[in-house]
Amino acid sequence: MFLCVFSEIKSCLIAALIFLLQMRGIFFVSAPFSLIYFGVILFLVYFDLVAEIIGMHDPFSPFETIVHTVLFSSWRKASTTPTDSADTDSHEKTD
Repeated sequence: MFLCVFSEIKSCLIAALIFLLQMRGIFFVSAPFSLIYFGVILFLVYFDLVAEIIGMHDPFSPFETIVHTVLFSSWRKASTTPTDSADTDSHEKTD
């Protein structure tokens, strides 16, 4: 149960990150705090409604799939490609 991160936790972490970046002054949108707060609340309510209406358990899954593919897929292919080619060369020489 510890490794199962729900969408509510992900939403709260994103909101906390937005508020932290805004307080530090490195948030890319220069808007008053109340407007950023309103935007975060709209974001949370919208994703909760979409999850209930569509029946989606995790509205972040499309974004996670893209990020996972970009970050880990190329690394996995790069790490297995030389090993696979070396194995096929050794099998071809023994036949």
